[in-house]
Amino acid sequence: DGGVDLHAQAEQLLKQYNHKTRSLRITGVLGDVTVRAGCMLPVSLNLGDIVHNSYLICRRVVHTWEQGHHRMDIEMAGGDRFA
Repeated sequence: DGGVDLHAQAEQLLKQYNHKTRSLRITGVLGDVTVRAGCMLPVSLNLGDIVHNSYLICRRVVHTWEQGHHRMDIEMAGGDRFA
């Protein structure tokens, strides 16, 4: 038939996106010019009741240089598949 199997396509999208995710925003951290959107960074956090050790993907990175200092604001996301 050559038609698109919408049910199979919907199942594939659910499998890909239907899971818990985590997000993290960090502002004013020391800059690194190699960090950019799309790269993955290791994140280790111990927040008392939550311990997080995994890789998160950088969704957005803003680099700023002021008075000779390089800083970054990073928005990261991830989920169990990055653990």
